[in-house]
Amino acid sequence: MKKLFLKLSLFFLCLLWILFLYKSFFNQKSAWFFYVERTMADKQDQKILTQDKFGRQVVFELFSMNLRTDEFNEKIQKLSEVYGKAFLAPIKALLKDYSFIFSNIKFYKKFNKLMVINDFKESERRSVEIKACKDLAQHFIDVETVISSDVSTWVVVAKDKETDLILGFLEFSLYKKASARSIRVEIIAFLPEVQHLGLGKLILSSIFKFLPETKRITLGVLKSNLNAIKAYNSYGFVMCEPEKEWSNIDELDSFRINLEYDVERSDSLQKDAHNKLKFVC
Repeated sequence: MKKLFLKLSLFFLCLLWILFLYKSFFNQKSAWFFYVERTMADKQDQKILTQDKFGRQVVFELFSMNLRTDEFNEKIQKLSEVYGKAFLAPIKALLKDYSFIFSNIKFYKKFNKLMVINDFKESERRSVEIKACKDLAQHFIDVETVISSDVSTWVVVAKDKETDLILGFLEFSLYKKASARSIRVEIIAFLPEVQHLGLGKLILSSIFKFLPETKRITLGVLKSNLNAIKAYNSYGFVMCEPEKEWSNIDELDSFRINLEYDVERSDSLQKDAHNKLKFVC
């Protein structure tokens, strides 16, 4: 009887310890989520100055994806146009490689003309691409994610310092139930004419400038976007498994690879944040 009592006592102690560890782990996630929300709100007025490979000065500005702000609709409209232009080439590559699948998916049916764009006259191809850019732009924002109380979404906008032209942007989210000190990059988009100028790495590095406590950055990229995959690998990203909390797990997931950047494994982005980015008023 005494042995049975000891075994039961040990069992319940182990159970309590497991519950304690689970609660502590969950609290760490929640603490990180609320800490970032407060910290980022305080940094919305701060701007980062950097420059591309040609020496052009570029400013990074931060704003919250908050539907209640007056400037939200205006900014989203401008960003959606950049998004449409940035993702035209990867979508064309995806449709070319997997046309037999995407021709039957409702959303991608509107891009069927891109699959046979070479059959059009040169004068007609441009109008097909413009229409595709507009269709892509309409699907830039996931409203359910933005309004969710379990997700906090922010955008870093890259602007030409001299002309104020939006060159691109990075959208990232914090998920209340995701790994602590982890950031999920939802979108990185730059105008085609400014791609390959080093701005992609710099805007990723801005996460460490705004949030130096970050330990892990994850993102998803289409398998057809070979240039992006090569670039991310050079920054220190490696393949990882998706977390169920991420919003972009959908019918495209089998055509996307997930990558992660861990500060225990690489310091490339942190170095750029320290050496190439500076806060300005």
